[in-house]
Amino acid sequence: MQWDRALYQGTFINQSTLAMSYEPLSNETRGTKNYGLGWHLYVNPPDPTIVYHNGWWHGNNAVFKRLINDTATVIILGNKFNRNIWSAGKMSSVFTGRADTASLDQ
Repeated sequence: MQWDRALYQGTFINQSTLAMSYEPLSNETRGTKNYGLGWHLYVNPPDPTIVYHNGWWHGNNAVFKRLINDTATVIILGNKFNRNIWSAGKMSSVFTGRADTASLDQ
């Protein structure tokens, strides 16, 4: 959470560099899913871009989803590998007021 806060406040890297990391750079296939500099991106204009990264390591998995237009972040940690945890990232609808229908599975 402190890392996320540092990204919003510009104390870790400056805002122009962070904005570059949110630009879709892997355009091998057309579609809504893309990859920036270290971030997965769900780009579906006119909706705001969803910046996220899921991960897993030795039986643990996590969701880290940033709603950059709302300066809100959803972080979900699991201590047992379960692909369903990635669906829990849809809790972002609490912040946006609309259902999150993006499939963010890896």
